[in-house]
Amino acid sequence: KELKEGNLMQMAVEKLGGAEKLADVTSGIACVLSRKDEKEMKFVDNAVKLCSESMKFAVSEVENAIEEELKISHVKLSEKTEDAILAPAKTLGLKDISNEDV
Repeated sequence: KELKEGNLMQMAVEKLGGAEKLADVTSGIACVLSRKDEKEMKFVDNAVKLCSESMKFAVSEVENAIEEELKISHVKLSEKTEDAILAPAKTLGLKDISNEDV
């Protein structure tokens, strides 16, 4: 069994009150890594594009704030990124991903 190291792990163990337990996730991982049909692959491709473009968006927002010495809160940054994710065609330029796919 792995040791519980670090402040984050100690805090998590305290919050859970020692109720943590091991779980077998191999079937879930196997499902994710399994062979996909064409429709599923389209969903996976769209998810990858959306993740990639939303990360680029967030990074550019942070870079812009640093370069222009703007103050931006984590909440504001996350709201802007969430809005970009929810309207990918308009904000991220992903015209092949519809709002229904998000």
